Amino acid sequence: MSKAPAIVAGGIFAACVVIVIIILLSCSFARVEVTEVALLYSHASRRIDRSKLYGAGRYYVGVGGEFITFPITQQELILPTFESRTADGLKISLEVSINYKVNKEFEKILQIFDDFGYHYDGYLSRLAMNIIRDASANFTAFSYAQNRSQVSQQMEIDISDDMSEIGFTLDSVQLLNVEFPSNFSNTLQGTLLLQQQVTQAYMNKDAEDVALNGQLVKSNVTANGVITDAKSQANTIKENADANAESLKVSLEKEALSHLNMIYFFGNLSLAENKTQEVAEAEGRQKFVTWYWMNQVAASTAPKNLALSVPDGFSP
Repeated sequence: MSKAPAIVAGGIFAACVVIVIIILLSCSFARVEVTEVALLYSHASRRIDRSKLYGAGRYYVGVGGEFITFPITQQELILPTFESRTADGLKISLEVSINYKVNKEFEKILQIFDDFGYHYDGYLSRLAMNIIRDASANFTAFSYAQNRSQVSQQMEIDISDDMSEIGFTLDSVQLLNVEFPSNFSNTLQGTLLLQQQVTQAYMNKDAEDVALNGQLVKSNVTANGVITDAKSQANTIKENADANAESLKVSLEKEALSHLNMIYFFGNLSLAENKTQEVAEAEGRQKFVTWYWMNQVAASTAPKNLALSVPDGFSP
């Protein structure tokens, strides 16, 4: 009977030991997410492992080991509203957000840990606000209202260099809001309204200039078309006149040749045996042919060849 309690006690102890071992083993593993890199820290030695940077995965870190993780995706840091002054001395309130990344190179991660541990947001906020205050002094109050993107770009340039030196990469700076004193805000609104009206007037003028230029171009095209048509019609008239003149010339030449042939024909008829009577008849025939041909030409209304026949009464 005395052995039973001892066996039970031994079993309980063994079970406790197993449970403790399981707990210790489970605590000896840690995981790094795909969006992180990590340094291994030992609570026992209170030191970090400077030989390795851990990427995504599950690792055995030992009892008392812990990963100090750093995000490698883009982070947004919204600065608390703070006051600054412009180049012309006006006090303004700024709301700014910063998008940045941790430089995932091993040396840069060690630098960040040595300088800030893993609570670096506060330092980045103070650094950014100081740089932005210095950059604000380079711009007038109207610059913030009219060309805010240029102000943001200058802030981005100034902050980027300083952040790079301490192990961070700046992606962008966004000037979320700028608050002016109330009296200046009223003046600014009136000025911006006038500028919008001036801009609209210039736009209207440009639109009218474009419309007038279009009408001028259209008028020139129309005028050129009229001139081209007139030249074409003139050329056609000239060509038709030249053709008619040439046709008339050819027709008259043919008619003249026909006349000469008829004179020659009737003239040859006068070569008869009787040199007195028939010569007179031949001369009469020539006069008749000439008179007949001249009447035919005078009665003609269009250029054409005249086919003249010998009168029956004068046939030999």
